[in-house]
Amino acid sequence: LSEAQDYMITGCWGIAVNQEKYDHGSYLNLLKPFEFSIHGLREKAKLVEIDFEMVEGDEDFEELYRKTLRNCELVLDAKLDKTRRGGQIFSKVSVFPIFSSTLEDCIRNRADFTMGGARYQDDYQLLFGLPNIVDSLMAIKTLVFDEKKYTLFDYLTAVRANWEGHEEMRLQAVRCHGWGDGEEDSCALANRLNNDLFAIFQKKVGTYGGKVHMGHLTYTEIRWWGEHTLATPDGRKSGEYFAQGLTPSRLKK
Repeated sequence: LSEAQDYMITGCWGIAVNQEKYDHGSYLNLLKPFEFSIHGLREKAKLVEIDFEMVEGDEDFEELYRKTLRNCELVLDAKLDKTRRGGQIFSKVSVFPIFSSTLEDCIRNRADFTMGGARYQDDYQLLFGLPNIVDSLMAIKTLVFDEKKYTLFDYLTAVRANWEGHEEMRLQAVRCHGWGDGEEDSCALANRLNNDLFAIFQKKVGTYGGKVHMGHLTYTEIRWWGEHTLATPDGRKSGEYFAQGLTPSRLKK
């Protein structure tokens, strides 16, 4: 297109031109890989074909933290792989001509979004469960590794029993420092985990070769996923809601 034609199409006729495609419906539940490792779901991991590292016999908090981070990356990789493979089919079976006409450079390049015509082709993954993971890690760090009130085996046994018969331990977990309380140790851990997750995302490639952006957002999913997720080390019982978005857990008073 000439400069004049480009101006008429994207400017003076009032056609809205977007810089990039926003997909805010691509959720990633971080508590699922955490559930696999905490509850030792080896057989289930084989079924989903993801080689999660199990939390058992860890000698220090750093080992447990490393496994948690690695498992989050494994589930992200699995999802991105499915998205990339599925995305390559759209250009053959379901192109987006009207949608593509609103994206910058698709008309200039005479190519649909699914064919790489847009200037920016980034993906978005919206995480949920981060506050519960921070609270869980803080509880284990405090009660098992710092204060040594319990062994990791005893603590995991209580969580895997849905805290039944371990109410005092559960209440101690709930009382530990956690997401959003402003305490130095919980803020430091939350900052570390978020930054480490961000660094992982920076290395990934999206469906059409763009970047993969990380966000934190949930609506009603905290209820549905909560009902389908086993107990967590922060004192949450099986089936209870997750924290919403980046808000503190409802377990924290």
